[in-house]
Amino acid sequence: MTPIAIVFLVLAGLLIWGGLAVSILLLRRDASETEEVLDDHPGDHPGGVAGGGGSTPGGTPPGTSR
Repeated sequence: MTPIAIVFLVLAGLLIWGGLAVSILLLRRDASETEEVLDDHPGDHPGGVAGGGGSTPGGTPPGTSR
């Protein structure tokens, strides 16, 4: 292998694996923020206290926004 091929191989590997690592870190951070938001509003998601999952009387039907 020529030195330029090795350089491109290393750069490609860093791009792929670095992108995967950054994606995982961002998804983990966004998931924790989503859990905090859901915990602040227990009636806004299925299984919450106020309204349930939308199948009970008084609940918000699935697919509608408030």
